[in-house]
Amino acid sequence: MKSIALIHTVKSVAAGFDDSLRNYLGYEVKIHNLWDDFLANNPNEIGEFTIQNRNRLLCDIKAQELTGADIIVTTCSTLTPVVEMIRPFIRVPVIAIDDAMARRSVVYGKRIMVMATADSTVAPTVSKIKGEADKAGREADISTCVCMD
Repeated sequence: MKSIALIHTVKSVAAGFDDSLRNYLGYEVKIHNLWDDFLANNPNEIGEFTIQNRNRLLCDIKAQELTGADIIVTTCSTLTPVVEMIRPFIRVPVIAIDDAMARRSVVYGKRIMVMATADSTVAPTVSKIKGEADKAGREADISTCVCMD
C-alpha cells in the first residue's frame, strides 16, 4: 500500500485533509500526519521565516521521511520557499501544496490574483508564481488580497 506523509500548520486543515485526499485519489492509502502550528504562527507573529523555523521544518520533513512514506506533502504555502531548499536533502519527493497551482496560474493569463487567509502565505506564493512565470518565459501581473476571516 502506498503511503503519504503530510505536514500541516493549521488544525482545521489537518482535521479534514485525510478524507479529502482519500476521496480524490479513489484508492486506499496510508496517511501519516504531522501538525506543527508553530511554523505558521511564529512567522505571522514576527513577520519572517527564521533560520530556526527552517531547521524546524527540516526536522519535520526528516521525521516524515522516517515513516517510510512514498511522498511528503506540506499543506501550507508559508512553507513553500523552504521546501524548495530542503528537497535535495530528502530521499522521497517533497511537494508543496501550491506547486501545481503556481505552475498552472502562469499558463492561464498574465493577471493573477493571490487570495490568502494568512499574511505569512502572501510573499511565498507571489515569489513562487514569479519563479514559475520566469521558467515559462511569461509575464505575471500579480495582485494580492488577504482575507483572514
